[in-house]
Amino acid sequence: MDIFAAAPQPLLLKKVLKQENNFIIRSMVVVYGYGKEPMVLLTNKRVQKKAEVLSILKAYIIRWRIEEMFRVQKQEFDLENVWVRTLRSLKRMFLLVSIMISL
Repeated sequence: MDIFAAAPQPLLLKKVLKQENNFIIRSMVVVYGYGKEPMVLLTNKRVQKKAEVLSILKAYIIRWRIEEMFRVQKQEFDLENVWVRTLRSLKRMFLLVSIMISL
């Protein structure tokens, strides 16, 4: 199932040019339809077409799902209190937790 097939409509695009902490904000994308309040995304990409807006929205949603996965792993399995000594051990631990979540 394509989660983007039912992308919210309409999409409103506003152009801005502002620099904050060495990050140039070139576009502000305001998305209506994902909740009561509009979603505001800032990007350094130049956005001129609806396809570009949807591309930014897709990237944000994919990134958000990854962030949520790590949040759930940390909170539900109390991983904040787990100490590992190597990166290899950390990768193994997250792999095992991911497998447990998928079961």
